Amino acid sequence: KDSLVLFVMSKINAKYENFRRGNEVEFDEFQTQQTDLEVTQQKLTHAHEALISEKTYLLNLLDEMDTAESVITAYLTHIENRGKPQDPKDAPQVESLVHASDALAQQLMDCVSQDRAIEDVLYELDCALGDGKIETPEYLRLVHRLSRQQFKEKEVVHRILAKRRSLGVY
Repeated sequence: KDSLVLFVMSKINAKYENFRRGNEVEFDEFQTQQTDLEVTQQKLTHAHEALISEKTYLLNLLDEMDTAESVITAYLTHIENRGKPQDPKDAPQVESLVHASDALAQQLMDCVSQDRAIEDVLYELDCALGDGKIETPEYLRLVHRLSRQQFKEKEVVHRILAKRRSLGVY
């Protein structure tokens, strides 16, 4: 009887060990799958955050484009109504039509505008000299002064462009 009990007990222990080993392998597989799922969940969370950030950026860009569209529409309406009598106070100001994205861009626009204005003045001075409206010494004095100023403006433009390139803006 004892030998039969020992035999049955050894069979039960053997089956239990086989069952436990099989369950350990299955448990390890499930644990690996759970780890993979957690990693995937973290990746999805990061991707979701990136998408939300991109959506916010695009919505801000859309708002800016809507604002620009309304300004351009107002300007085009003004251009279409140019021949019609109209109160000049209703016309959009040029400064309100163009906006700089940052301080460097504003400084760049100012310098380029100043450079172009000096270029226009130099052209008019040349025409005035050709028409005899200005004397040569006065012409040379004004051209010298304006050329120096124009050179300084062009140098500032060059430095701003270099700075913007180093910042990765262009």
